[in-house]
Amino acid sequence: MGAIGIEVRAKDLETVSTKIKLLNNQIWFLEEGFAVKYCYFFEHGRKVPVQVDRVSVEEIFPKIRFIFDQKNQVIAERACPDTRLRTTRKNKWLSVGNGSGNNRALYFYQMIQRIEDTEYAKQMLAHYYSKK
Repeated sequence: MGAIGIEVRAKDLETVSTKIKLLNNQIWFLEEGFAVKYCYFFEHGRKVPVQVDRVSVEEIFPKIRFIFDQKNQVIAERACPDTRLRTTRKNKWLSVGNGSGNNRALYFYQMIQRIEDTEYAKQMLAHYYSKK
């Protein structure tokens, strides 16, 4: 079973840490249960992030347009407001950035696996009970 077109829910994003883009084109970051918006300042020639807003994933979930992986590729997308957020890529998250020590890819891969397992269980139950 592929990972394309699977619905992503707010509770699935509670353990994910990644970049998202909202319907109004703002860039936010998911950080394990919260969505955080940063503003960047330069200090001594270096770009320094400063947190300017922090909300729960449930609060920002209806506004999410894209979810990105570590290589900045879209892995989930909402076509327009009031539609479902669905995955757009196959299961390649485990190999993305695995050597850097960053767990974003692994979190998202595990989320997709959990969603697939749930969907498969529903299909099996529906098939089993349809024959009776």
